[in-house]
Amino acid sequence: MKIIYASNSDLGKHGNIGFRTFQVAKEAYKRGYLDKIIVKGNKQNFIPKKYIKFIFPFYRLLNLFLTGINQSISARFPAFDINLKMFDFFCKRKLNKCDIFHIYDDSVAILKKSHEMGNINILDTQMAHPVTSYEVQKEYRLDSYEHAKKVFDLYKKVHKYADYIICSSDFVIDSFIKNNIPKNKLIKLLHGVDINKFKKIKNKKDKFCCLYVGILTNRKGIKFLLNAWTKLNLKNAELILCGRLNKDVKSLMKKYMKNNKNIKYKGFVNPLEEYQNADLFVFPSLFESSAKVLYEAMACELPIITTPNAGPPFKDKTAGFIVPIKNSGALAEKIKKLYLNKKLREKMGKQGREIVKNLSWENYGKKMNDIYEKIRRRK
Repeated sequence: MKIIYASNSDLGKHGNIGFRTFQVAKEAYKRGYLDKIIVKGNKQNFIPKKYIKFIFPFYRLLNLFLTGINQSISARFPAFDINLKMFDFFCKRKLNKCDIFHIYDDSVAILKKSHEMGNINILDTQMAHPVTSYEVQKEYRLDSYEHAKKVFDLYKKVHKYADYIICSSDFVIDSFIKNNIPKNKLIKLLHGVDINKFKKIKNKKDKFCCLYVGILTNRKGIKFLLNAWTKLNLKNAELILCGRLNKDVKSLMKKYMKNNKNIKYKGFVNPLEEYQNADLFVFPSLFESSAKVLYEAMACELPIITTPNAGPPFKDKTAGFIVPIKNSGALAEKIKKLYLNKKLREKMGKQGREIVKNLSWENYGKKMNDIYEKIRRRK
């Protein structure tokens, strides 16, 4: 069996799609399945360079430049569209016949060419279905429905040429089924976590610490967390926010931090120490696939409060609580419950650690390669 990967990312780089690609491709290399990996950059040394094909020289720098314009200057700048077209153009020229083609980007052109070659196409989706995205975020979106509809039409073609779609949570699977994607195309595979790196360390703290880690933006439900925390006005407690601050919530953050000294913004930091110093992890996102920060916080034995749309790898009332999106009242209720009950925090934290013990990145790579073997036998 020969497998080709395509990922518009840096292979092996922590915190992005290239890290997941690496974990899967590494196992494919061990089993003798690896044909090539088409990527924009390389940040690992395990897989020999002869298997790695770059999209084109300096593509990575150009990609970063275009994305920077979109994030810092104009949200309307079509960085994603330009990057995708460049990726399409060069990736197609590096594609050849194989048994399985595993792609981490929504490219009609590449998937169509691979389909015409007779390859089995596996699309590793990074998010839930785009129609679901539009529905839950429409009050924050800058584009028109007409533009969104073009995206929907594009994804119909993407999903047409994908023989299988890897989904990282029940939320993702449900979103695809709701939008008429056949259930037999959908395969659930939870993400992984470094359980040796992310673990609990007892630290002495004077205050109860509620932690959020992630980009601070409307999509992550920040408004509802800030509202819930302010209404609670808990004694001897602080809300720590870590991550890049998007301009769509800058004024909101300024407003809440001005009136509440127990909200602290630390910016983009290494989250490990923050997890280990916290008592509770809250992640009220409106739309994800399965957020990696949930796995990391669970590995550090933090009880979790999140939403079904964040793709939690646990059931409600086990490793934490799952509350509806856009619901400050529900967030406040569960935060207060865990603030008052240390034994419950410890119980849920331990349950979370037990759940992710079996979700190492090594196991993630093995499970994906087991899936390849099952798919190959079906043909």
